[in-house]
Amino acid sequence: MPISSRERLLRTIAFEPTDYVPLSVLLWSSLWAHSSGPADYVGRQVALGIDPVVPMPRPAWKADPRVEVRIWQERTRPHPLLHKVYATPAGELHAVAAHTPDWPHGDDIPLLSDFNIPRSRKFLVEGMDDLEPLAFLLGEPGRADVAAFKEEAERRHALARGLGLATVSDPVRLVDTVCWLCGPVNMATWSIERPELLRELTALIAGHQHRLACVCRESGVDIRVRAEWYASPFLSPCLFERYFGAAIRRDVEMTHNAGALYCYVGTADMMPFLPPLAEMGVDVVYGLDPLEGRWDLAEAKAVCAGRMALWGGINGYLQVAHASAAEVKAAVAEALEALSPGGGFILSPVDDVGLSGTDQDTPETWARVWTNVAHMVRAWKALR
Repeated sequence: MPISSRERLLRTIAFEPTDYVPLSVLLWSSLWAHSSGPADYVGRQVALGIDPVVPMPRPAWKADPRVEVRIWQERTRPHPLLHKVYATPAGELHAVAAHTPDWPHGDDIPLLSDFNIPRSRKFLVEGMDDLEPLAFLLGEPGRADVAAFKEEAERRHALARGLGLATVSDPVRLVDTVCWLCGPVNMATWSIERPELLRELTALIAGHQHRLACVCRESGVDIRVRAEWYASPFLSPCLFERYFGAAIRRDVEMTHNAGALYCYVGTADMMPFLPPLAEMGVDVVYGLDPLEGRWDLAEAKAVCAGRMALWGGINGYLQVAHASAAEVKAAVAEALEALSPGGGFILSPVDDVGLSGTDQDTPETWARVWTNVAHMVRAWKALR
């Protein structure tokens, strides 16, 4: 009897027998940018014959209403500087960022953005005195926000049920949030030189994220996702466990108590982190990138066999979006040969397939990407 796509994914992660190795793209921002909404995003993947996941929304939250914001621009060379000050009941927080030509946020500095890190001239959090003001920025969803979240979540659940697909949460990013607020270099040095500051900052953010997770828990998902792209490049496994292990273990426990599976996302320098993640109870690690991520596919399979499933195997940019048909087929074959024996493997390009958010994202380049996606799917169907 045929099994659903949802069953195929969940059985694979649990190392249970299934009909074939799934191909499922966990994070596909380029396709999302080229889609009209969740149904279109998922439907395009269903039409390919792969095993899509339905991403759930995130609840909106706002700063304390007493927070006042001032933004201005300072004329400097080579780039103007953007200033943003949050005036809170506990004091002010001040961020400064270079307004480079590729800055995507207009005249604003968002609280949380990857673009903040390389362009910041002053991070929002620099010391212990900044934590009390920061707490006023990490507000709670209002009643209208919760109602809107639940309504959209139910629409996406209905989409998943109708197509027999698994649902995944919007990724939680604790380490990454720390880096957005204070910078990855500060995070790494504080872990040695200012441990109390890093502990208090982490606890503040983790508490906020846990409260948001409790809102999401009522809607339920099949797979809860934690994405920490900045953890493995800037921390040792020991420091990662010391400062972030407790929050992750609590998140894993809550997820398992709700009957869901837990996925950890990390792409670069992940090999030393696999044993501690398995000890934390993580069910599947997404991010196996044999090129830019420096994963050893065979070693990863040996370390995780029977303990933690693996999701990835192909570099989405170099081995799909910018590859020949022969190179795409070779990448698929290599990943399946190394990672499919014994089960517990989901094939996916890592991270994105396309050029979303860049000036190279044109109709012509997207058409070439989609052609290569078709090559990937054909290779997978022939070899799975």
